[in-house]
Amino acid sequence: MSQQELETDKYELIQFVIDDNNTKKGKLEHEQDKISLRAGKDEEVKLLDSQITQVKLEILKNAEKLSNAIRFKEFLLGLDREFADAQEYERACATEMLKSQWINKTKNLAPHDPQYKIVFTDDEEIHGEVKLIINGPGIGEK
Repeated sequence: MSQQELETDKYELIQFVIDDNNTKKGKLEHEQDKISLRAGKDEEVKLLDSQITQVKLEILKNAEKLSNAIRFKEFLLGLDREFADAQEYERACATEMLKSQWINKTKNLAPHDPQYKIVFTDDEEIHGEVKLIINGPGIGEK
């Protein structure tokens, strides 16, 4: 082999080593890009899994609420209208009876009875010139 061939081979070997190093470096960078991309995808998958779990829990919670609402609706639809009317009538009769008993009791109060003063005395008479002001929801509102 001649000196020229040795120089050419040396140059080709150096060029091969440089190309090989560049190729390795490129592959290494490509692998690192793949790893970082994979890590990003893994984080995205974890986030989506977390969201899926939360949605499934909400679905289960709402499914239970729905089931309870359906049972209550069936219960309400199953109520006998005549029974409900009878209950309402009994309540109304009891209220009217209580009212009439109170009216009869207050009609028969004697002026010396302590309740007479409470029932038949104006607020101004009880409290002097100070007027009793009652506030609250539905009271005194127009």
